Formats: sequence, C-alpha cells, structure tokens
Amino acid sequence: MRSLKDDYEDIDQAAELFEKLEAGIIALLDGHLYPDDFERLCDAVDGARDLFETDINIHVEQAIERQIDNVRSNIADVDSESTLNDYISALQRFAPRIGVPVSTLNIAIKTVESRISEINGEVEEASAPSVAEERPREKDNFDNTALENLFAPLVTS
Repeated sequence: MRSLKDDYEDIDQAAELFEKLEAGIIALLDGHLYPDDFERLCDAVDGARDLFETDINIHVEQAIERQIDNVRSNIADVDSESTLNDYISALQRFAPRIGVPVSTLNIAIKTVESRISEINGEVEEASAPSVAEERPREKDNFDNTALENLFAPLVTS
C-alpha cells in the first residue's frame, strides 16, 4: 500500500485503487479473522496506519475485541498446537491495547489452552509397528506355455 501511495500516485485511478484496497482491508478486519491471519493483518495495518484515509484504528480495535469475545468459535477448527500458541501470544499482545481486563484475557487464554489439551488428547501415541516373521516368497512358475498365453491376445490382434 505504501508503494502504491508513494510510487504510483501519478497513475490514473491510483486513488480509486487505494480506496478499494482500504475498503477491502476494513472488510477483512470487520469480518471473521482466522487466528493465524489476525496477528499478521493487525501488524500490517499498524505498519501502514499513516496511509489510511479513514480511522482504521476503530476497525482494528473491534477486530481485537471480537477475537477475545469469540475465542472459542475462532479456534474450533484449528488443529495446530503451534498456531494456537501463536494465537495466545497475539491475544496477550493486542488485548492491552483496547483495555481488556486481565481476567477476561486469562479466560480467553485458558480457552485456547483447553483446545490445545483437547488436541493433545485426540492424538494417540502411535504404537511401534510389529515386524512379523517374513514369509518365504513363493516362486513364480512361468514356463513357455504361460508366457505364450500371456502374450497371445496381443499377437493375434
């Protein structure tokens, strides 16, 4: 966005393109954000905050609030422990920004930790494969008659 604003300002319709990009980013912030997208989008917006024409901060704050309020549904489909740990870090990082009480943040974190425990409970330890005694291979008995029968349909065609 910075490049569009700085380097391509002279191009026709650059302003309209920038407005559409800004509207798209706001739509992302106002919609459902998956845990791994949440932190990246907030960081990207923070890095380009000075480029936005609208007060993007309101949308970021509302997105943070929704992440805290809807933590259970946000992580319901996440099966990656590392993604969930990253999500905890993001919540800890962004929650103070909007004044989320520590008790509310702790509830959200415990919900994520509960999901991690749930995932770990679903993963069963794989048992070591048993090595059965190797059976002796049966010898293939292909004589000339068997080979002729095998290739006869190809030759007569």
